[in-house]
Parts: sequence; C-alpha cells; structure tokens
Amino acid sequence: MSIIGVSAALGLLAPAALAAGPTIRTSSSRATPAMRPRTSLRLDIGHPIAWIGQAIPITVRAQFRDVDGVTLEGTPQLKSEGVFTSDLAREPHQSTMVIDGAPVLVATWTGTITPSTSGPFALSVELPVRVRYHEAAEQPAFDGPSDEDPFGMLNLNIDPSDPSSMQRLFRSFEQSFNRDVTQATGRVHDETTTLKATNRPVDIKELPLSGQPPRFTGVVGRFELHATMTSPDARASEPTTLSVTVRGEGDLDRVEIPGIESSRDWKAYPMAVKTKAAEPGKRIAQKTFEQTLIPLHGGALTIPPLSLSEFDPVAGRYTTVSTTPLTIDVTGPAEPVVISPPPAQAPAAPAADSRVSSDSTAPRLPPPPSSALVVSIRSLAFRLAPVLLVILGGLAAAVLRRRDDEKSLRRALRVTAKQGSVPAFFDAARRLIVVHFAKRWGVPEKEVTADALRRQLGATADPLVQAMSTADALRFGRRDLPPTELRVVCSSIEASLRDAA
Repeated sequence: MSIIGVSAALGLLAPAALAAGPTIRTSSSRATPAMRPRTSLRLDIGHPIAWIGQAIPITVRAQFRDVDGVTLEGTPQLKSEGVFTSDLAREPHQSTMVIDGAPVLVATWTGTITPSTSGPFALSVELPVRVRYHEAAEQPAFDGPSDEDPFGMLNLNIDPSDPSSMQRLFRSFEQSFNRDVTQATGRVHDETTTLKATNRPVDIKELPLSGQPPRFTGVVGRFELHATMTSPDARASEPTTLSVTVRGEGDLDRVEIPGIESSRDWKAYPMAVKTKAAEPGKRIAQKTFEQTLIPLHGGALTIPPLSLSEFDPVAGRYTTVSTTPLTIDVTGPAEPVVISPPPAQAPAAPAADSRVSSDSTAPRLPPPPSSALVVSIRSLAFRLAPVLLVILGGLAAAVLRRRDDEKSLRRALRVTAKQGSVPAFFDAARRLIVVHFAKRWGVPEKEVTADALRRQLGATADPLVQAMSTADALRFGRRDLPPTELRVVCSSIEASLRDAA
C-alpha cells in the first residue's frame, strides 16, 4: 500500500509523500470546479495492431486534483478476456501538473503485455484508491445588513457565581467558532473507490506459416546473440563454462537456447538460465544462459555457433540470429592415438613326423638336455624377480591407498553432510562411489559410470546414480540445502553401498 500526500493549499507534494517528479504546467480549456473530476484513470496501449507473442508497451496514468492525500490500496490490475502475460511496474512514477491553476498529482505505471490469442484484444484496468479532500465551503447569502446583534450572546443573563451560566456562555462561543471554520474550509472526507479505464480493442494477428523456420519456438522480437567463455583458460577433462547473452526488444519468457550437444570434442550438460535483467517498461531486455562443458582432449577445439529463430514484428518476417563460432585452445594431452593391431604372423610349419624312415637323409636334432632347461628357467626367474617385486609392491600399495581413500571419503561424506556444504558433499559422494566399485570390480576408475552401475546393480543403483549425476551437473553452483537433507542423502548412499556389497 503506497501513500501519496498533497498539500491542497500550496499545490505541492507533502514532505511525507513519496519522491515526485517535476511540476508541469499545462494549458487547457477553462472548466468550473464542479465540472472537473477529482480522480481519473487512463490506459494507453502502444500499438493498435500487433502479433501473437509480441511485447506491447502500455501506460496506466492516474490523476488526482483538489485532494489532501491519496492512498493506493494496491497496484493496477489488468483485465482481459484473452490470455496474455503482463509485466507492469509495481511502484509508480510521480509528478505534479498545474492545470487551470490547480495542482494535479499524476501517478504513472509503465509495462508490457503479451497476447497469446488472435482477434480483437480488449483490455481494461482497475486501481483501488482512498482519497482525502475538503468539501467545498458553503458561502452564506448576503441580503443586506443584519439587524442581529453580533454581541447578543453577551446580553445573556450571566451570573458569575453560577457555574451553569458560565458553561452556557462557553458552549455558545465554541459552536460559533466551529460553524465559522466549517463555512470557511469545508468538511474533511475520506473516500474509497476503484478507478477504472478501458482502451480500444487491439487487433492481434496470427503469425504467418510461410517462411517459418523448422526450429521456431514462438519468439517474437528483435534480439542479438553473443557467446563468450567465462574463463580464458581451459584444460582437458576439466569443466569450463559457455555464456550466451540474448539482448533486444521482445518477450524474454519465450527465449530459450538449447546449447551445444555432446561430441567427440565436448561433453555438454544442459543449458541453464543464469540471469534475467528486464525492468518493466524498458524497451531493451537481457537474458543470460550458461552451459557447462568439459573438453575431452587438448588442442584447438571449436564451439559451433548457436542460433535463435525469431519473428520480427516490425519487418513482419522471420529471421535467424547466430553467435560467432569460438575456438578454444585446450591444454592437455591430444586425442588418444589408436594403436593398430600387430601384423598377423605366418602360421608355424607343421612339426615333422617323428616316424621317419631309417633311410631318410634329413638330419635329426637331439632334444636339449633337461639340466640345461632347468638352468635357463632359474636364470630367467632371477632376472625377473626384481621386476615382479616392484609390480607386486605397486599393486599392494594401490590396494592400501584405495582402502585409505575410501575411509577418508566416507569420513568426508559425513562431515560435509553435517556442515551443509553442497558442492563438497557431492564431490565426495561421487569419488567414494567410483573408488569403491573400481576396487570391487577390479576395473579402472574411469569405467565406473552411471550406466555400469545400472547394469550391475539394477534398482539398488538409483541413489548412487542420482548422486553421480548431481555431482556432474551441479558441481559449479547449486542452491544451499539444509544439513538435515544432506544427512538423508548421505545415509541413502551408504545404505546402497552396503546393499551392493
């Protein structure tokens, strides 16, 4: 509820009023006070003809004259039989106009409406207000000199020793004073009313089917697209962020950017709205989207252009705007080289038949002595012993390290759940799941994926898959969760790990 105060005597805003704009003096045809309305409301729509989905500017203007103060009992309420969305300022802009020598307080709201049906679009507005004003003073008729003695009350039979006589004299003075003040200034009135205004119907046209792009989503306006990377540095297998800004004239609610798709160069997560800056009544609006991308290898990687199909209401045709392709230098190993399989070896010659005739002239090789074979095996064992010890030691260290990692990750999971640290909690959860199942299945950690968990565990994997997906998609920003909710997720993850064991 807003309060607007006016000093009727000076024609200025009262000190307790909201800040007003400049005083504007206008000229108009002379009208008697009885002909001038004390309050009025007006609705102006910017376009007599518009398109479905077009943001149409509107102005609501309320005027108050000959009032001591105004209380707004709410904001202007737009009403229409058609379906539309509105974006109207909550606080009005105030100014004071002087018309025919009388102060007029003006409150103005600006905004936009967006119709979603074709045909005549009728719109009205209502504004509940309470005004305070003085009733016009009654001017007594003058018929000539009065024979009444103005001091006749003093001729009353007053006895100073009689208290009742003095009270009668005081009441006479009081009644005479109140009557004179009322005749001079008029009575004070508080009036509550609802101001109403309508406008001529606007002709809303259907969007043409001819020339409509295949990926058109109903965006009506004139926009520009700009794409940037939030960080100039990028490393393979580490996330980076693509930022896309949409700026222009139109309804931002219908603007959506799908983002780039996953490819051999990028792993792409869904696009999300980061900010929306659009003040009611402003022609230029802005909306920002962000998409998390992970480069899969090093080198000069290209982000393809993103496009937005729109209908230009001024030109009356469809257009498509696109971003400029971005080339990012990613630090890290290049794409893995595919190792060709070794060439096929020629099949070994079949062994000679041991049953050779006595007259065969082929030389016969004697078998190696068994003692020489044993010596060769022992020599090879001594040579390979240091290598085997190193391998076994590395495996043992890896097992112990994984065991220690799992214990520390379980501890970190509980601590972050108690603290309510969302990013740290989901990072620890994802790491714990990967380490646990890599050890249990005897596979590299990179093979522990959500699909692998579903194939191996079935329904038991649901909490684990959900935790991994949340860690991947929301590791760069998430609303805070209370520790109680994180403890529930923590218990669910630990229970799933026990069930899968």
